[in-house]
Amino acid sequence: MLRRLLFLGAIAGTSVSVPMLYQSNPRLIESLLKPAAST
Repeated sequence: MLRRLLFLGAIAGTSVSVPMLYQSNPRLIESLLKPAAST
């Protein structure tokens, strides 16, 4: 139960931090996604 709660909290934290990171530094996210998209 506690492990599942921690897991859900980590997922929620990640999903919240990604848009915040993208707003603060969109070029960094684009440079990370471009190699993945080109392959």
